[in-house]
Amino acid sequence: MMYYPQYCEAAVIASVILLVMYFLRQNYYTTKNQIFLAMIVDNLLASIVNICTVYTVSYPKNYSVGLNYFLNGLYYALYNFLAILFMLYIAALVKVRFYRKLIQYIAGVFFIVEMALISTTEYTHWVFYFDEDLRYVKNTGVTVLYILAFASVIIANIAIIKCNKDFNAYQVISLTGFLVTILSSVIIQMIFPEYLITNFILAMIMFFIYSAFENPAYYLYSDTQCYNRFSFLQTIRRKERIKHEYVVIAIKIKEFDYIEYSLGQQNAEKMSYKIAERLYRTFGNKVYNVNLNMFAIVSNHNADEKKIIEKVKNTFEEAFELDTEEKKITYSIDIAVAAVRITDFKITELYMEQVLESITSSEDEKIYTTEELEKIVDEIRRNKQISRVLERAIHEDKFDIYYQPIFEITSKSFRGAEALLRLIDKDMGFISPDEFIPIAEKNGQIIEIGEMVMRKVCQFIRDSEVTKLNVDYIDVNLSPIQCRYDNLGEKYINIINEYDVNTQQLNLEITETAETELFTVRTLKNIMDYMSGKGVDFSIDDYGSGFATIDYLLEFPVQTVKIDKSILWQAMEKEEAMLVLEHTIKLLKAIGKKIVVEGVETTEMRDILIEFGCDYLQGYYYSKPLPQEQYLQFLREHNNQSSESGC
Repeated sequence: MMYYPQYCEAAVIASVILLVMYFLRQNYYTTKNQIFLAMIVDNLLASIVNICTVYTVSYPKNYSVGLNYFLNGLYYALYNFLAILFMLYIAALVKVRFYRKLIQYIAGVFFIVEMALISTTEYTHWVFYFDEDLRYVKNTGVTVLYILAFASVIIANIAIIKCNKDFNAYQVISLTGFLVTILSSVIIQMIFPEYLITNFILAMIMFFIYSAFENPAYYLYSDTQCYNRFSFLQTIRRKERIKHEYVVIAIKIKEFDYIEYSLGQQNAEKMSYKIAERLYRTFGNKVYNVNLNMFAIVSNHNADEKKIIEKVKNTFEEAFELDTEEKKITYSIDIAVAAVRITDFKITELYMEQVLESITSSEDEKIYTTEELEKIVDEIRRNKQISRVLERAIHEDKFDIYYQPIFEITSKSFRGAEALLRLIDKDMGFISPDEFIPIAEKNGQIIEIGEMVMRKVCQFIRDSEVTKLNVDYIDVNLSPIQCRYDNLGEKYINIINEYDVNTQQLNLEITETAETELFTVRTLKNIMDYMSGKGVDFSIDDYGSGFATIDYLLEFPVQTVKIDKSILWQAMEKEEAMLVLEHTIKLLKAIGKKIVVEGVETTEMRDILIEFGCDYLQGYYYSKPLPQEQYLQFLREHNNQSSESGC
């Protein structure tokens, strides 16, 4: 039979082009793309060997029988090994461990069976043989090899179907096309055995797989040469798997929220691209853009962390130029940078992403040890656990509201209270608000929690005798995160109206310790103006421990200021702090603000604050926060008599 090798020659050209594309474009090392590279090389070698077999089989007298057996056996081995590689490629793509291990096991069994058939065929003639006239003859073993090749691809495609959520539509089509292509090409080859088209068609389908899975856009950040978050997670996973010691340098862009606010989202992204490009020029392919405002440099164990940190700082000394639609601007970027060395401590890639956030939010330019890393990861694990507890508590309504009485000096009675959130979990026990509130703010659960608190307080005011016991108002804390939503005011007014509560019975506390972004301040002002117009009062909480100024107090509709307990406690120890406390109270009184001082714990504190002219006192001297029924009982006992003495 006369064979036509032109399609094999085309397969060689196509495979070479694919190899050139692979090596010319920046590639990120993964098991998957190494297997894909092996598939290209395998198909290239199979095509070259197939061309050789055309001549040795067509002119058998010119070549020894041993060479014919070797070349044809090598072709079958390469051809069938391509199906094995495809199985392993799918196994590398699949995220479900059971399917991944199963595919790898089946691939190993198939490989052993196929190589056994092919390597012994010169003696057994199972796959092919040469008759007395040296004619090439296929035997039943060829059918077995075809069946195993088909089975390999079918098993791989079953895994694709089972795990289709891991792939997009184009990827599924490309992988399924591999199966259809192999089946179709083998059928065509059986009908027209003289046309050697199989390897050419396989080369064509690998172009589709390359664009679907090996496209650098999957692991490069935007249009830069900097690796993206996906690549970073893959790198950490690989280093963890092979137990390599390594160093991670975290670089965080400070005040990125302000950059977004002042420049807009699109220009903020452009700025992130500029930073990525500059870091790549300095550090090459060690740089990863984890998100818009977080970058990481991953180096080997012999890296000098201090030198890298210094080099990073030098990289940001020059300002960045950015072309906006209006004009070209020059922007200096302030960064937080820290390093952590990973030795024998096991850390998953997802924890590492949170570690970067943690170390750049703490001490700048610090190099963290393994012991410190363990503490950070333990905290991350606990935060995740608390987040799950919060989710369950929201769903099952497991939060409790406690009320801490607020003493009014003029009337000598408890005319107010602060509603305080409490959470007791069946597994974790009591969880402090100081711990779970920041977590709820970070993951957005504070929105649902805040609405729930407002409903519970309104229901308490409506259904209890608290107003008959001479309580004028109840303080409800408002998180700065809640203040990012323009409709918050309308939502809360609707809740107040739903429970038929007088708006003057509620006072919303804005925490002064929260360093609120400028765009939030504008929204907060709108919310406060709207709700003040409906009769709701506002106060600044924890005054003196954060960032509020007199301008802040004058601009916003704030009736009351709560002086933080730390100011009072310092005043009891230092004369200078006492002067600060006294003059702060005088200043606030001068601009017409009512004053509450928190943390009152002794008679001496009480007497000093009364002398300074405070309006309200709050603290353990009077009462700790109480559950609803105990708070009502407290009011029954104390609001009918003088309450100057501690309780």
